[in-house]
Amino acid sequence: LVNDLLSLSRMQSGALKLSMGEADMKEIVESIVVSYAILKEQEGYDIIVDCPKAVKVGADDQKIKQVISNLINN
Repeated sequence: LVNDLLSLSRMQSGALKLSMGEADMKEIVESIVVSYAILKEQEGYDIIVDCPKAVKVGADDQKIKQVISNLINN
């Protein structure tokens, strides 16, 4: 959480530049959900991604992955 707040502060001040490009949200979310398979094993969570086709967005690939991971963690 502290690192996320520091990153936000750096973005707002202009010290951190985003690396914008085309990102496939379906691919990103599916890969993150696979990495959280341990939640299913340990806690019984079942995360289902229902997205039949690619969803292209303009985003910083690493930052959007961080956002999705934070959403799942919380």
